[in-house]
Amino acid sequence: MEDIFGLGRCTKTGKQLLVRYRPVSGGFALASMSLLGERAASNASSLSVQQVKLVEVAEDFSGCKACAGSGCWVCDCGSFNCWDGLSSDVICPACKTNGQLQGGTGGSLNVRGGLG
Repeated sequence: MEDIFGLGRCTKTGKQLLVRYRPVSGGFALASMSLLGERAASNASSLSVQQVKLVEVAEDFSGCKACAGSGCWVCDCGSFNCWDGLSSDVICPACKTNGQLQGGTGGSLNVRGGLG
């Protein structure tokens, strides 16, 4: 099975990211997050985004290229976002919902909260 790609956002900067997932036993590992250039970001809405079962963060994951965040979380709106690994209060860069990270497994967390 080959790596697959999706879209994400930097929680700190709001910039769009190209996210690479590596297949592992039971799902996928977060492998990399790269900044999208302006042209690619403007065309990103035409990209097909595939839902993946994220089960871990790859050992060689070097963090978000926009802010060096070392993890990730998924908002209820479906936006995949980088995470600094420390903050429990977050604001989704896509829908602007704010809330606290709750539970989660394998490096993926969901936010619950209200509009800020």
